[in-house]
Amino acid sequence: MRRCSHLVPVGFALFLLHLGGGRSDSAPISWGEPFDIVSVDDISLNGEIVTAVNATADAVEPAVTVGGEVIVFRSQSFPPPVGVTPTVGFFTSEGGDTGNFELNQVLDSHAFAGPGWRFDLTGLTPGLEYQVQIIAGGDRRQPLEQITQRAGDGESPESISGNMRRGGVGSVLGTFVADGPTQTIVMHEGTVFPQLPAISGFVLRRLTPPTPPSDVLLSSTRIDPDSGPETLIGLLSAVDVNPQGTHVFQLVDHETYPDNDRFEIVYGNRFRADSILGEVGSTYEVMIRATDSGGLSANKVFILKVEPPPPILTFDYSPSLAVLTTENVSGRAIGVAYSEDLASGSWLELGNFFELDGVMTFFDPDQLRLSRRRGYYRAFMRPLIP
Repeated sequence: MRRCSHLVPVGFALFLLHLGGGRSDSAPISWGEPFDIVSVDDISLNGEIVTAVNATADAVEPAVTVGGEVIVFRSQSFPPPVGVTPTVGFFTSEGGDTGNFELNQVLDSHAFAGPGWRFDLTGLTPGLEYQVQIIAGGDRRQPLEQITQRAGDGESPESISGNMRRGGVGSVLGTFVADGPTQTIVMHEGTVFPQLPAISGFVLRRLTPPTPPSDVLLSSTRIDPDSGPETLIGLLSAVDVNPQGTHVFQLVDHETYPDNDRFEIVYGNRFRADSILGEVGSTYEVMIRATDSGGLSANKVFILKVEPPPPILTFDYSPSLAVLTTENVSGRAIGVAYSEDLASGSWLELGNFFELDGVMTFFDPDQLRLSRRRGYYRAFMRPLIP
């Protein structure tokens, strides 16, 4: 028995077929030992259902109940790309009797094509672990029940399962950690009575439960005195064990946190003032939400405080590093200033330095104030390239 008690709704992911041609994002699959489906209990319930497919040319979508969970096998045909041979064929009936009428409908239909035909599992989240149960083409007619087929992952070198019998009906479980949004499955001939490889369907399940971000981070919570609109305070980021791409940041619960209205989030993760703020000692309380690409979110409250700025930065300057450029109305450009945030180790380009009447002058004072707001730094200069 390959199941556990787990009640979940059935999701839906697109199922695409490719005959020959290129390959999609894919990851190595670890295949278990093939086994025969003799009852409904041989449909695995590990993890959370993503989608299930009935490989048929007919609009038959059996709802199979397994251990209290209802799995709807979506109807999916396999139209081949134009000009690609061999074409895909279908057969219905002779899949055997498992004692479950709906599962028999899945086993009674199968799609077949030439060796090496492939399809993609899509809608995956990179970094999460999945299980796919391949159900081989079911056919108990003599001598076709002797045909075997195997499943592969399209990698190089390729991981290929053992033989699955048409007359079994054979099945195999494969697990993988998604490298991207798609995973390739390749159908190969078996090593015993090799013929056109076929499947009756598959079940895709997510083994790694998606989790929301565990923390919301703001690079700085200090504010310069008398800061006004568009004054950058810090950069937002999220801590997330599931690498689900970018996060969306929002100021939320304005009723409980009215100070939200004094700030804004722009360009994805730049948190800045949206009004004139107070003097030294003033504090503001805001709530910020981080939402991942799966729609899961976490909230965090930040206390912002107006504090005096740290000492003005000084930069080492060596005339020998200067690279003269073309004429500039503000003086001659001698380099680009960078500063390093000692807390995060990231470098921030502050802008151009210019030499004017023998005195080094920062081109954009606002950027200099920005560097002071972000904390204590060490800095260096890189010569401009003409």
